[in-house]
Amino acid sequence: MKQINFGQWFRTESKEKISYVIRDGGNYLHDFVYFGSYINDAECFIKQIKLKNGIMTIPIERARWEIFDGTNLLTINSIITVSNVSDYFFHFPKEIFALDSLEIRDFYPDNDTGNIVIANNVTRFKIIIIIKKNKEAIISLKDI
Repeated sequence: MKQINFGQWFRTESKEKISYVIRDGGNYLHDFVYFGSYINDAECFIKQIKLKNGIMTIPIERARWEIFDGTNLLTINSIITVSNVSDYFFHFPKEIFALDSLEIRDFYPDNDTGNIVIANNVTRFKIIIIIKKNKEAIISLKDI
């Protein structure tokens, strides 16, 4: 899969919706960083997360950093989709347990386990996404 031109899609005036898939192989870690720039500061609606038939959907409202002009930061509803998921769990302090949404600050692969982590180290919450054995996660972002 061809990499989106970072310069063309980030720091642009185009309000076109984003549809992005993290590539596998040698581009995997690079694409994680790029993907993370799209979802940094996104609001994750934790009670709406679904896992069905190995496909996890995570609804978010993300800041449109790619078109930020220094004064107006727009937002858009999006879906993060992760395939080849066997399970997931939350880890967070009890004082934020009852919240409906949480802000995403970090998104990374756990190199020791092959799992995916969505986190906010300030509030100390994590969503650990467990990837099926001998499978690689297929991760995408789609604005809706």
